[in-house]
Amino acid sequence: MDEADRGAQRYRLKKYDRGDRLRTGAATATERANAILADRPAGGFGRLTVAPGLPYDPESVMIQVRSEASADLAGAEMRYGAPSGTPGRTYVKVLTDEIVRSAEMLWDRRAAAATLVEQVRARIAETLGGDFAAAHDPAVTAIGVAVGASDGSVQVVLDVETLGPGPSWGTSRTQGMSTDSLIERLRKRVDEHVDCHDTLAALRADRIRGRAQDTAVRVLREVGMDIDFATASLARTERLVFEFGDQDDEFVCDLGWSGGLIKCQLSSKARGWQLINDALWIDDVSFPDVLQDSLVGRRLGEVFSNDLLPSDAVITFAEERPDGAKHIRLAIPTVPIPDPDDRLGLVMKRRLRS
Repeated sequence: MDEADRGAQRYRLKKYDRGDRLRTGAATATERANAILADRPAGGFGRLTVAPGLPYDPESVMIQVRSEASADLAGAEMRYGAPSGTPGRTYVKVLTDEIVRSAEMLWDRRAAAATLVEQVRARIAETLGGDFAAAHDPAVTAIGVAVGASDGSVQVVLDVETLGPGPSWGTSRTQGMSTDSLIERLRKRVDEHVDCHDTLAALRADRIRGRAQDTAVRVLREVGMDIDFATASLARTERLVFEFGDQDDEFVCDLGWSGGLIKCQLSSKARGWQLINDALWIDDVSFPDVLQDSLVGRRLGEVFSNDLLPSDAVITFAEERPDGAKHIRLAIPTVPIPDPDDRLGLVMKRRLRS
């Protein structure tokens, strides 16, 4: 996209503050737990804080409380996964008690936990070492230890730095009930990292940062959102969600990276249709029988028109549901995102700790 594609901003970013309020509540509970633990043996783990959020991590739904790296845990951190809840005084009170309880349970099991950490550390070296590390450069940035709330079992938590779909470096969190399951999950994350690395290398060879579905390009042009703003936002968080239009004709757009491609989910309640990546759902529309039987192979613009939808997309599948809704699969054209300054090359070489 060039300067001609950038107009006045006509969108409203959707903000979700419940997570922020939960983090604020967790921070208050953590400070109170620090005050309680200061005069108890478990205070030996050091000061507790709320761990940073991890935007690319599907497993890190819970907020995590962490300690400093502790010699009593073979250099690992004490961790506690704070459950979700309704922010307020009761949440803070219950969370404070649970953080203290978890820290004291782990303190009583610290010798066994330290032994487990050493075992896991050796397995990590086997998984991430040698030629693989030199070629792909993932890293475990922190090792934590948590205890099961019900049975007091000791579990290891890994923060793993890898290339994310942004494309950017990000940290994901992996936890397993056993050493084998933990290493299996770590290997899965590393495989995803390698796939991402190979995808980005291919894009860089073509001198582009990625590609965007035609739908995404149309929406960005419609709302006046700069492509650099969109990609920078997606480098920090997994999704970019915004609304545009007026109350009588409002659209919701959800953008996200997938395999080097910015995919678009777009819905219009007033117009009765929804596009989810490459699947279009249309309510209350009738096609002539002769047209219904020959939709596959046609271009979308021949049968259903909207300026935001990709008129050149080819229909690859079509069916009518019992409720009358149409389900159409599309082969949507894509547009390259130029990379004249080799930003992608800088991303691929950069490490969070550098």
